Amino acid sequence: MNELVAEGDLDKCQELADKYRDVSTIDFDTRIAEAQEEQERKAAEEAVLSMIYEYMSSKDYVSLARMKMDGDADDIFYDPRHPYTWALLSSMPDLNTKEKLEAIPGTPPNMIYPPKGDAFAERNKYALEIDFEEQPPLFEISETHYAATWLLHPNAPKVNPPKIITERIARMKEAQLHE
Repeated sequence: MNELVAEGDLDKCQELADKYRDVSTIDFDTRIAEAQEEQERKAAEEAVLSMIYEYMSSKDYVSLARMKMDGDADDIFYDPRHPYTWALLSSMPDLNTKEKLEAIPGTPPNMIYPPKGDAFAERNKYALEIDFEEQPPLFEISETHYAATWLLHPNAPKVNPPKIITERIARMKEAQLHE
C-alpha cells in the first residue's frame, strides 16, 4: 500500500503496535513459564524413575509375594524376560516415549483366594494354556538373572518383547554410551 497515513490513523497504528507488543511480551512470558514447568515435570519424572530403578535394583524383585524375576536392575531393565515386567515397563513414562503408554489389562488377582496357575495369567496377553494350570518355575537366563514365565520353557513359542520395550531399551543403552 503506497497511501500516506492520515494523522488520525497514525494514533491508531501506534495503539495497534502497543497492543501487539504487549501480546508478544505475554506470549514470551507464557513460553518461559511453560519451559520452566516442562523442566520441573522432567525433574519429577526423573525422580520417579530413579525410585523405581532403586526398587527394582534389589536382588529379589517380587510381585505379590511370588517372585517373577530375579536379577539386578540392569538384567531387569535391559533384558526383561517376563511379560508382566514388559507390561510394567510399557506403562511407565520416560522422557522420550512418544507413543501412548500401555495399560495393564484387568485387575490384580485376589491373593486371599489366588487363582489356579500363574496369578497374573488373566492380565498377561502372552499367557499360554499352562499359565492357567501351573505356576511357572524360575528359568535361568544367566547366573544372575531368572524369570518365572512358561515362555522361557524350551517347548514354548518364541515371543519377543513389545516394540515399545525394545525401543526404550535401545534409547537407554544409547543414553548410557553418552554419559
